[in-house]
Amino acid sequence: MIRFEQVSKTYPGGFHALKNLSFNIDKGEMIFIAGHSGAGKSTVLKLISGIIKPSQGHVWLNNQDLGHLGDNQLGFLRQHIGIVFQDHKILFDRTVLQNVLLPLRIIGYDAKQADKRARIAIEKVGLGGRELADPITLSGGEQQRLCIARAWCTNLAY
Repeated sequence: MIRFEQVSKTYPGGFHALKNLSFNIDKGEMIFIAGHSGAGKSTVLKLISGIIKPSQGHVWLNNQDLGHLGDNQLGFLRQHIGIVFQDHKILFDRTVLQNVLLPLRIIGYDAKQADKRARIAIEKVGLGGRELADPITLSGGEQQRLCIARAWCTNLAY
């Protein structure tokens, strides 16, 4: 499902975040990415999601080499990935429910189906009853759970 082949990433200024990294993650496999600050964890996640491209090597997701995909193809592929960013990427001008609804509406769910999925995801992460809350009123942990609900709602099976 995810494969890195001799991936290196060098940022402008010459900082080498990754050097010749290779690994495979099979479908259904759960992994943890751990390491000290600056070890390249965020770089790996950005490469998996196609936010950045490797300086060398190949990143494969669902048998597609991300380095050869255009922006539209990457956008379509990202619809099948749930991403929770360190800085949350919460839209503070929208409610909890509106934040979770956004990806569902973008990928084409009708309003009724999107609302049902969003409410299930919000309930699953323990934010039931907070659907109309402003995200600024949530604790840091609750904001993170909001992001998990938003990332997860497109893959719910119910």
